[in-house]
Amino acid sequence: MTHRLYRLLGIKADRTPPPPPRQRGSLDFVSRKLIAGWALPGNGDTHAVIDISIDGQLFASVVADRCRPDLDEDGRNDFGFVLPVDLPRDERALTVTARRRNAPTDLDNSPRTVPAISAVTGVDNPDDYRRSTMRFLKWRFEEAGYANGIFNGHQPLYGFGRQPCEPGWLERYTITHAIMTELAGLSFETLVDVGGAEGYKGAMIRDFFGARVVSADLSPEACALASRIYGLETMPAVMEALPFADESFDVVLCSESLEHVSQPTKAVTELLRVARRAVVITVPAEPLEQVSVSVQGGEPHAHVNWFDLHAFDHLRPQLHGLRTRAILNTDPSWREAGRSAETMVLRFGGDEEMRGAARVFMKALILRDAALIDAGTGFNGMTAVLLKQPCGRVAQPISIDDILDFSVPPVRQLRAELSSA
Repeated sequence: MTHRLYRLLGIKADRTPPPPPRQRGSLDFVSRKLIAGWALPGNGDTHAVIDISIDGQLFASVVADRCRPDLDEDGRNDFGFVLPVDLPRDERALTVTARRRNAPTDLDNSPRTVPAISAVTGVDNPDDYRRSTMRFLKWRFEEAGYANGIFNGHQPLYGFGRQPCEPGWLERYTITHAIMTELAGLSFETLVDVGGAEGYKGAMIRDFFGARVVSADLSPEACALASRIYGLETMPAVMEALPFADESFDVVLCSESLEHVSQPTKAVTELLRVARRAVVITVPAEPLEQVSVSVQGGEPHAHVNWFDLHAFDHLRPQLHGLRTRAILNTDPSWREAGRSAETMVLRFGGDEEMRGAARVFMKALILRDAALIDAGTGFNGMTAVLLKQPCGRVAQPISIDDILDFSVPPVRQLRAELSSA
């Protein structure tokens, strides 16, 4: 009827098909570790609420309010959503769907399928991932662990500017200072360092606080080094099944380790089970996209879990208290300055005057971290203190100088290791 009227009036009808409806959202990534995507809000809404279903059953709801730098809608890009998960490890493939609440259709690219465990390697297969990680750690702490016959520390074992040590001194010292600051406000006599590697932080805690410390790590080779270098009591351990009785230690420390495990929910449950008073955690707070790439890549010992300052909020009802703090500001000048101090030491070798100047510079940078974050730079890491019971004390500040001075003599390769290499 409309086209007949157009002809009578001499108007040419526009037969161009209407444009497709604008995309309102997408389910971008699913695995047994992570479900992520984006969605634009409906009329009058600030953010969309996304209902996520697994095999047709509602699993969780999440608000699409995360920043996605790749999106831009009227000057806003806070339309992303991310749901860290720990889906069952079995032989069934899982179907994941996502839909804006009350919307008639699913998001684009929904549903998506998570393959059965038998069809994948890497982080979605916990046994395979653990075995490959243990092989990597054995290589790291044995075959690749020495430079010219001296152990190449993951941490600055030999003191500031003493080689060999992995790069990134500023970040490593800033994390260590944040841990010691949190521990200085807690009352404890025993501590287990879960993911303690070669024992650097555990030994520092023992010496600074006079506590009994046990260093636990997935790698037996790392435990052997912690015992040899620092004389620590050690225990090879899987974080998801710790070999300790309930409330064995006043405090449990888990630093830069939880991001690596295959089952983080189970791991945190174990950390809390073993702790009598508190759990202290440090983790990266990296972009979601970076973690997604690590999950998909399947490399051993990668950063496969995503955290933000609200990552542990769901535990509040079972805790006496929870506090989180951002660390590792994202100001590129801060990091570049740290690399410059590092380069200064490496380039001028044994020049003690130059090393001393670099040390003063490094100390100033560590002290500036919190102020830069407060100024709005953003951050790449966080600390979390999970209190099971009151255990605070008047904090006794730990000097950055003491941290920078903490050292052992060069750890040389044993004759047996040289002969078997």
